[in-house]
Amino acid sequence: MISIKSQLTKNALLVFGSIFIVQALFIGILWIYIEQIAWRVDRQREATKVIRAVCATEMQSLLSMHLVYRHFINAIHHGRHQWDKLQSEKDWTELPKSMKTLEKLIGDGPAREEVRQLHGYVYGNIPAISKGLISLRDRASDLMQIEREWDGLFEHADKIVVMYEQLEQDAGESLSELSLVALGAVLVVGLGTNIAIALALYNKFFSDITRRFDKIFEDINTIGSGAPLLEVPRGSDEIDMLAMELHEIAANIQRFQSNEKVMFDHATSVVCSIDESGKIYSIGRGSADQLGFGTADLIEKQFASLPFFDSSSNIEAELNRLFSDGIDIEFDTTLRKPSGQTIDISWKGRRSDEGDTAVLVGHDVTELSSQIRKIRQRQEEFKNIVDRMPIAVVTTDESFVISSLNKATTDLFRCDPTKLLARDLGVLITGATTTGAQLKEIARIAEANPIELNVKSFANEIIPAEFSMRSYANAYSKKTYLATFRDISARLQIENVKRDFVAMISHDLRSPLTALFGTLEIMVEGANFSSTEEGSALRNANTIVANLVNLINDFLDLEKFEAGLGVLELNQISLLRLVEATIAVEHLNKASITITPAAFDPNVNVRVDQERMTFALAHFVSLVQRFASPDAKIRIWLAEEAPAASITITAEGFHLPEEVRDASLSRYALVPVISDEAVESSGLALALSRAIINAHNGKVRIEADENIESVTIELPLSSKT
Repeated sequence: MISIKSQLTKNALLVFGSIFIVQALFIGILWIYIEQIAWRVDRQREATKVIRAVCATEMQSLLSMHLVYRHFINAIHHGRHQWDKLQSEKDWTELPKSMKTLEKLIGDGPAREEVRQLHGYVYGNIPAISKGLISLRDRASDLMQIEREWDGLFEHADKIVVMYEQLEQDAGESLSELSLVALGAVLVVGLGTNIAIALALYNKFFSDITRRFDKIFEDINTIGSGAPLLEVPRGSDEIDMLAMELHEIAANIQRFQSNEKVMFDHATSVVCSIDESGKIYSIGRGSADQLGFGTADLIEKQFASLPFFDSSSNIEAELNRLFSDGIDIEFDTTLRKPSGQTIDISWKGRRSDEGDTAVLVGHDVTELSSQIRKIRQRQEEFKNIVDRMPIAVVTTDESFVISSLNKATTDLFRCDPTKLLARDLGVLITGATTTGAQLKEIARIAEANPIELNVKSFANEIIPAEFSMRSYANAYSKKTYLATFRDISARLQIENVKRDFVAMISHDLRSPLTALFGTLEIMVEGANFSSTEEGSALRNANTIVANLVNLINDFLDLEKFEAGLGVLELNQISLLRLVEATIAVEHLNKASITITPAAFDPNVNVRVDQERMTFALAHFVSLVQRFASPDAKIRIWLAEEAPAASITITAEGFHLPEEVRDASLSRYALVPVISDEAVESSGLALALSRAIINAHNGKVRIEADENIESVTIELPLSSKT
């Protein structure tokens, strides 16, 4: 921003201020001259008006005098003694009007004394004497007196006329003299002043400014030619500032060109310029080094003739498209360096605004191309894995239109891929396209949990399948669905066999064994054995049958819970009371168990089937007792961490063997956890206990901490009491 304190601005303000003052003086003088002329014109006009008013008053007086004489003569000759009253009143009314006009014009002027005398004649003596002539008495004296009065009136009126005629003459002469002399002087002074100002401006400013601007234009041409500016101006006005800014711009351009050269010489990308014929006319040293050539080897060389693996005709076609169509181009090439190394280069080209040259920028994408090839290889491997999967996998867009599928899909639905691609997903689910609302509802349910449904193949086979869906955003950030179909025909067959097996155990095995167990119980309690061996054999048989019945019952209960058909009688109970009830179970050694409710609110409640949960907790306590050190104290910790409460059971020396650890959390594993043979418990009790806890939406985990293992059971919290 240019400062107003600069020298050029100060000089300009000084000159234009002086011009303003001179012009103001000239206008002031001209204004005074005009005012003088206007004043003299007004004096002349005023004198003329006064003379006219005096003449009008004299004329009206003459008319009044004529009227008086006429009536007087008529009265003498004809004996008439009456005035023409109407005409008399009119004439005497006009005379005062003329007098008022005269008084208004003269005001406080030099003839005010004469006007006062006229006022006395018009309003006083003359009207009174004139009316006295009516009586015909003493007419001669009245007539003489009125003549004297009129003579006095005319005398004073003539004085006024003479006075104002002189004023009119003086004003006219003064105006004539002022108009000729002053006007000429003012015009000459004004013209001379303006000419002097114009010459001063030209000599002092315009010629110097024009010369300095010519020098600036020369500097601009010098910058355009690329030559340096040698002379640095020194000054404080705006033009010198502009010249210094121009030198600063030239210095910046030189620095930029130097930096640009360094940048091009060390650029990580290949940058070169070509003409319309495809010849390279400019390339940096760094760009040439990246291509493996010297700069001199590439200048004036056809770009398409470089040792590319690609066809030169393809490259020439791209360059022709760049120059003929004027659109930016992109193409990839593989170049063999003189050293034998090959590199992948991605080129971008843009034509100049003039249209006769273009710039090509190449990026070494060898590493990127290698990564892309690896990604494509991984994609192909993943595609092969998906194609070999035994599960039918289908991807769809947001509108449920099938975009890809694997080989298992065509095998499951007995069709060629072309019959499914670009078709609606409903074809796989129902055999015909469904509405969008139906598919959205199916997708919503299948995203939450897999669902089982029947699908119809193109061979008109009804196939039971487990269907699930997941949504994700693809590489273009668009919603995509991944749907899977798993043929569950074999599983359903196994489940049917299993149901038959469970029904057989329930009806064909448990019922007779229960009856046999009851019979043996009666026999053991009521029979007298002749020998100890007979009683022992009968009791052994009773124990075996009891264990078998317990195993069957646990197996059937486990099946119910695994199938989600287990019945629970849920009631709210304090967690502390639940643990205390567990300790009170008959087969547990209560004296060796301690409860530690660390930082635990005793009013924390859980909603459980108390009998089932007591059974489950008791068996996990028994598990710890069995694999702990002999006579070790069992410690139970209670803790609350919303939304669950935890029960941790451990003891000194508690450690589960690897095979027991795996079996204790496996389905249908036989793990005897109670060593007391008097207690009836099957090997499935631990699996059943885990199933009971799972049915309560709980969790069981075995943890190791400082070489001491523990069993932790988590149960969802209910409300506090």
